[in-house]
Amino acid sequence: MSVDGVNGSYLLFIDGVPRVLVDPANGTFERLLRGLDPQSIEQVLLTNLSIERTGDLPSFVRYRSGHGRTTALTGPDGSPGTADFIDLLFGGDGAWSYVNDISGFKLNVRETPSSIAELAVFSIPVEPVLEELSVSLYGVAVPDGRLPAVAFRVECGDESVVFAGDLTHSTASFVALAKRCSLLVHAGSVPRAGIDELAQRCGAKAVLVESKQPT
Repeated sequence: MSVDGVNGSYLLFIDGVPRVLVDPANGTFERLLRGLDPQSIEQVLLTNLSIERTGDLPSFVRYRSGHGRTTALTGPDGSPGTADFIDLLFGGDGAWSYVNDISGFKLNVRETPSSIAELAVFSIPVEPVLEELSVSLYGVAVPDGRLPAVAFRVECGDESVVFAGDLTHSTASFVALAKRCSLLVHAGSVPRAGIDELAQRCGAKAVLVESKQPT
């Protein structure tokens, strides 16, 4: 399992194939088409619903619908929640409602709790191909400061990657989620010293701090 990312968007490769897309930020779709197959992605994870994290989601969904692939999306509940957000984009009265007329257009939207009062680590259903690859997915609510937000942990075999998103400060549930992870991916929304301290608390083996580049 390996991670490739730029500008706030990440691809998780399993057995050398991109299987999970985290936060389809601006420029993601163009980069995907540079030698990668968007059809191989089984699940899209949204840490929050900001423009910075979802800018290329419409292009990605439109491309896959034209190829008859269901797009599985998992993101935070709340106000706005992922289901309402997707309905505003692609629902019958949404901004791009015409995609519903495309043969094969289908979305599978799941929400995970985003209230930081929820202290539990939640198990999230994965798509059948990921289940066959022994992939497990977990999420917790995290403080973002702007929007409902969640962090995700993806496990496969002995490896695990945690995507903290725009986490502003640590919580006990996040530390539990990230405990002894192989890689902690952080947006860099706090000073590096704070990220390193968080990584130590979690026992993370490695840390990747987001690098923002122009799109």
